[in-house]
Amino acid sequence: MTGILKTLLATLLCLAAVTLAQTSPSGAAPRSSNPPAASVGDFSGTYTFLRDGEDLQINVRNGKLDGYVTRFGDSDMEDPLLLQHFFSKASLSGNDVAFTTEKLHGVWFEFKGKVQRGGAKTTAEEGYYQLVGTLTRYDATSADKATAKSRGVTFRSHPSDFGVILPDSKKKGPP
Repeated sequence: MTGILKTLLATLLCLAAVTLAQTSPSGAAPRSSNPPAASVGDFSGTYTFLRDGEDLQINVRNGKLDGYVTRFGDSDMEDPLLLQHFFSKASLSGNDVAFTTEKLHGVWFEFKGKVQRGGAKTTAEEGYYQLVGTLTRYDATSADKATAKSRGVTFRSHPSDFGVILPDSKKKGPP
């Protein structure tokens, strides 16, 4: 019995020594070797949505997220109409993005994912930023029931520079 106690005590002392060796001199826990993902900066702008002509507007102000989805209506009666679903809830934490839209004509959306840099070299090209994650569409079937369909999505930022050249205020003469 005393042999088992000695072995158990020796194991506990070894574990304590390993824990102390991994702690920095100040007593703080060791830092992870993986640095946190770099923030992509202000990714406000218009993004692609599910179909051509539909889009997602993202606004980042003082670290807070808001925006809306513009989409075509689903029924024959709504088809020529563009519907705007404003965000009812939105969160931004580092590069993690989440939002839920308001219900409009029995439909609302929920997105959970990340913002990241895309393949475009400048903001003047589509896809400089991308929102990558899962989009869930909810369809209200009655007052208290809804169906949900989820899918993986990548929304690409639209070009932010439309080639507009502003007049140089230093030049003299007619505009």
